[in-house]
This record gives sequence, structure tokens and C-alpha cells, in this order.
Amino acid sequence: MNDNGMNISTPHRKFTSPTNAENQMKNKEDHQLKKVCADFESLFVYNLLQTMRKTIPAGSPVTHSFGKDTYNMMFDQKIAEELSHKGSGMGLQTILYHQLKKQDIKNK
Repeated sequence: MNDNGMNISTPHRKFTSPTNAENQMKNKEDHQLKKVCADFESLFVYNLLQTMRKTIPAGSPVTHSFGKDTYNMMFDQKIAEELSHKGSGMGLQTILYHQLKKQDIKNK
């Protein structure tokens, strides 16, 4: 209440401190960088698997057909994703992350 008998209420707002907001932004950027590194590793592993498959001789007992090639492609994609997104992957994403993080710190 003020002096005139009017009830004036102040809305209560929860403000985050600048340091808290900055930390949240850094955490979000850090999470995004880790995801991009894992995705890159997944793409690298997929290409590695595809290249390895090309080394199988044409006259081998493993016959090639459209269905088998499609299945192998999907299988390789899933294997690459699983390897890269479990834990720290094969290690490439960790190296990429540290290099990119170091570069980001230098640029700031």
C-alpha cells in the first residue's frame, strides 16, 4: 500500500546474473561443439567403412546386389553413428574438440 491507500504490487522477476547467463551460453556452445565433433567423426568413420568395402574383390563370394549395397550403406551409417556417439568415440572427436576449443580461446 502507498500513502493514498492504493495497493501497488511489484512483480517479482527472477533475473539471472550476467555470469550465470554467460555460463549457460558457454555450456550451450560447448555442447554444440562436442556434437559437431562427434558428427564429423561419424562421417569420417562412415567414409572409412565405405572405402574398406570397396577393397573386397569383385569375384569374391560376397555377391553385390542393389539390396545388399543399400543394406551395407545403412549398416555402415549406423555403425559409424554408434561408434562416434558412445562415450568419446574413437578419439578423433576428442582431438578435434580440444583443437577447436584452443583456437576459439585464441580468437577471443
